[in-house]
Amino acid sequence: MSMSYPRRALHIVLVSSVILVSLPYAPTGASTTQTEECGTWKWEGPGEEKDLRIKTTLIIGSSGDDCHGAFRLKNDTGVWWLGGGYSLALRAHSENANIVWRPPPPAGAQSVLLTPWIDVELHGTPLNRTSGGQVFVTGDMTLGTVAVDTSIFLLKAVLALAPPGLSCWIPEEHILFTGIRLSNILVTATELALRGDFTGAWWELLQIAHHFYEASGEVMVGLGIDCAAEIFKGAAKRPVIIAKIAWAYLTWVPIVIWDYIKYRGQSANVLVVYTYPDFGPAAIWKPTPEDFAEFQRCHLQSSSPMDCVVSVMQSSGASPQAIEFTRLLNGEAFMESFEEFGAVDLAMIVYPIRANDNFQYVLINGTPRIVHAEDVWEMDISRDANYPALVRKYPNLLLWGGDNRFERTEQLLNGGQRFVFRYSLVNGCHACETDSYALVAFDFDSTGRFLGMKLLSLGE
Repeated sequence: MSMSYPRRALHIVLVSSVILVSLPYAPTGASTTQTEECGTWKWEGPGEEKDLRIKTTLIIGSSGDDCHGAFRLKNDTGVWWLGGGYSLALRAHSENANIVWRPPPPAGAQSVLLTPWIDVELHGTPLNRTSGGQVFVTGDMTLGTVAVDTSIFLLKAVLALAPPGLSCWIPEEHILFTGIRLSNILVTATELALRGDFTGAWWELLQIAHHFYEASGEVMVGLGIDCAAEIFKGAAKRPVIIAKIAWAYLTWVPIVIWDYIKYRGQSANVLVVYTYPDFGPAAIWKPTPEDFAEFQRCHLQSSSPMDCVVSVMQSSGASPQAIEFTRLLNGEAFMESFEEFGAVDLAMIVYPIRANDNFQYVLINGTPRIVHAEDVWEMDISRDANYPALVRKYPNLLLWGGDNRFERTEQLLNGGQRFVFRYSLVNGCHACETDSYALVAFDFDSTGRFLGMKLLSLGE
């Protein structure tokens, strides 16, 4: 007998979901091999040490031209001996990352359902592959998840109590589909249970059980599982079975809710991060005079300066890290030297196409990835105690950002780093030198996050 149209449609939906779960993510046109320009995705662990309700497994550390990573999330909630755990509504909050769920949530859904029976996959792609990124996932018990869990509990309870000779095997994804489809019938009972009115929830369940099992039978007919349809419709006509299941529910639901409450009602957390390797000595490029001249010609003559610069560097044997560092500088400069200092390091870069101030210091490997020491042009120096005397001597006193010299590093009280630079003060133009200077501090916290600049003093 041929399958009816509704049955075929439901079958296609379920088969598609199973295929989406099993298929690996492969971006269109992307290589499946690791590129040297990619960072790495990794799992940072749960927000609370003893909260392991979501088990996270790395599938792909970083792959393809888009540097995507993938993780499998498994529901590892407790109370397995009473209904198989409980579902969580997952919501993701990303920074410098696009995310894709496999299987995808229904259109318009604000969350992804993670049940104890079917895992989900989280795929992340950095928006900027040379900057750090993260995806923070929260998992919560909600009215919707408890309604789905109750629906699945009722379905499995009937199957466990089926009379001898009426055994029927139903794939987990079909049970899940049916549970989601019929969970709206159980909303009132679920609301009562979540308010702690378990007796009221039990009484409501007795009232709607007949309708629920009749509807379950119809869904199973649509899925082509006639043996299950017979069991569910049969249960709807047997008050004794419904009473047994209602009593079992009264035992199950308080324990499930209590298991969530024991975490003080807090979300289950998963944090996955994308990190790009720190730049180091490997990013230094030592061009020959010919390479240097070709670099300059790329900006003077080429219609695509960046591609031209990359080609020159590749031909000269520059490392992938050196090329990537130059990309971050828009192809305008390259690293000439490197000095390690901790979370944030110091590098000297060269701008071949500038007429002046060709050598500049940059602070690298923090957040943001590059902080330019010359970016002090807008700093207000007029508040310094020595400014009035200096400006009387040099009426057009300016801080010239491009003329800087590294002085020293200091450790901040919070464990962070301070880099101090000395800048020339000029009298209105680059060539109008004075004997005065400014000391400016660049501060970073202990994680390398840039806190800002601070004028320390003016002097002569």
